[in-house]
Amino acid sequence: GRRRPRHSEGWARWLAGSLACLLACSLALRARAEKKRMANADGFEAPKWMAAADGGGAFTAKRSVVLTPLTGSGPSLAASSRPYYLCGRLPDVCQLVLQEGSPSRRHAAVVHHEDGRVFLIDLHSTAGTLLNGRRLDAFKPKELQDGDQVRFGEGGAAYEVGVSGGGAAPRGERKGDAEEERGLPSKKRPKHAPEAAPQSVGAKHLLVKHTGSRNPYVRWKGAAVTRSKEEARALLEDYRARIAGGAATFEELASVESDCSSAKHGGDLGVFGRGKMQRAFEEASFGLAVGELSGIVDSDSGLHIILRYQ
Repeated sequence: GRRRPRHSEGWARWLAGSLACLLACSLALRARAEKKRMANADGFEAPKWMAAADGGGAFTAKRSVVLTPLTGSGPSLAASSRPYYLCGRLPDVCQLVLQEGSPSRRHAAVVHHEDGRVFLIDLHSTAGTLLNGRRLDAFKPKELQDGDQVRFGEGGAAYEVGVSGGGAAPRGERKGDAEEERGLPSKKRPKHAPEAAPQSVGAKHLLVKHTGSRNPYVRWKGAAVTRSKEEARALLEDYRARIAGGAATFEELASVESDCSSAKHGGDLGVFGRGKMQRAFEEASFGLAVGELSGIVDSDSGLHIILRYQ
């Protein structure tokens, strides 16, 4: 009889398997290329802890977040309908387009955590991102809380953060306090260390604007300022006298009378370093002893009294 090929069936199976493997590899490579293309278009590598959209692509934030501009006429950002929002100067990829100062193409990101918290991440921007006057380390997330102030670079756009829902904690209850961020627990600080020139201070202020102020409008009161500088000075002198005489506390007056949005925190501006505030305000703040109340300080924003607490 005829002699049958010994390996024809084996060869066919090997060829079919090889073709299937090549097809699978091709599809995998195409998927990776598409993912890379989308990542390059967006430029943001999502952290592992970021909240995820549901199977249909919809996202419902546990906390509502709004960034409202404090300077200039930039747009607000309602950051609650997707897991993250990019802030920068590229309109094609950034949900909050920055125009003031010198923002980077992809400057920072607002990211929802899967547990409901909301974080701000500086994306290694050139000009830096400041949270309550303190520059963030690149790619190190910092939790956002209601009333925080964010500035995208020195002289860049400044925004007030509004956080609500999901048990949002008020400012001051952020995990990781100032001592922890400095890397030195307070219980290990020397009790009688010699006092050196401070690199940062914590201060509260009470601002009274006048018609000559840089922005004669009080946003949290929803009213334009019509008083003269002399009238503003007389008001501030009265407030200072009441505080110094014990008739009212600084926080009580600032929360009602201050023309700055920090009024909701009793005038607290948080801790800030040199070069973060207007020159006159900085010099006055750093010139105070802890617990000391300043005289009247004149800046482009208006007239202030300042209380240093750290």
